[in-house]
Amino acid sequence: MNYRPTYNQVHDVADVTDASDVITEPVTVQEMKDFLRLEGFENDNDSGEFDFTSEDLLIAELITSAREGLEKYCGVSIVNHTWRALITNLAGDIELPFSNDGEIVEITDCNGTEIEDYEVRGIGFLFLESPYQTKMTVEYTAGYTTVPKRLKQAIMRDVAYHYENRNDEPGKIAEQAMVLAISFKRVSTWLS
Repeated sequence: MNYRPTYNQVHDVADVTDASDVITEPVTVQEMKDFLRLEGFENDNDSGEFDFTSEDLLIAELITSAREGLEKYCGVSIVNHTWRALITNLAGDIELPFSNDGEIVEITDCNGTEIEDYEVRGIGFLFLESPYQTKMTVEYTAGYTTVPKRLKQAIMRDVAYHYENRNDEPGKIAEQAMVLAISFKRVSTWLS
């Protein structure tokens, strides 16, 4: 009897979004300032006008950090990314990580030869049905065209928590943000 192993594995996945691609965050600094109810209180010039911009850089960094944390937590691409995954697909039908609203760019075998005959399925997420090979490299794009409002709210809740609790548990996602984002969490992220 000839035994053929049948398993799937994601060996590695990397964000290979071109550095020239500008990521537009789903929450603007002004939206976040409005959410935090920050009002101008600094008089930066003699004109009598108040300009509350000293926290803009911090808020922008918190927005990016919250979005990245929620992408990892949920296993989705909130903004547009290009991903490269090294996978084994011997059982077929492997889900590509972070592949919501995704599209295959290229698949190559372990020798770097392009594979043109492949089958993909999925509504919302990409599943590579075939070929059945080891150590293939799959490059694909993914990301929401329109970010769901609950994810946008989750980002805002996480930013608000970290803005108000500076230096408390850096890198941890705020509980309110996780509650809002839980319905977007992929099962594969629970298992790893």
